[in-house]
Amino acid sequence: MIRNRCKTCDGYGTTYKWKLLPVPFISKMANVPKLYSSAPTKYEKQIGEELGELIESVEGIKFTNVKDLSDKTIKPNLGYYNKNISKVVKRAANDYQKFEKDKDYKIKSPIYVFPLIQIFCESKKGKKFEIYAVGSEQKFITYSNF
Repeated sequence: MIRNRCKTCDGYGTTYKWKLLPVPFISKMANVPKLYSSAPTKYEKQIGEELGELIESVEGIKFTNVKDLSDKTIKPNLGYYNKNISKVVKRAANDYQKFEKDKDYKIKSPIYVFPLIQIFCESKKGKKFEIYAVGSEQKFITYSNF
């Protein structure tokens, strides 16, 4: 606050000086993993949240480097590799590299590839439902929309 004399009326007034600065913000880290699926469903968000909580109890293929994501490393572990998986891997690798360059994001967890079994069922009464199994025969989780 500065007290100045007015040139027009010869009186005294209060003048304020303002400084324009960028608005500070706090970036938050999301602990929920980003899920990419070769079999898109309307339950991806719920499956992603469950995987985030139970990631250690589900067996998957762990990658620490995005450059290792290729058909040569995924096919022997999954037992198959098709166009859908190739598209998902490319999309995930591109997003990973984009997030790695962005200063607001910090990637802490490795990349996991999980086998997914998707079963479409219909009861005798005509009620339709889906069952998903994520993981291997040793460690897996199931999800359904019963």
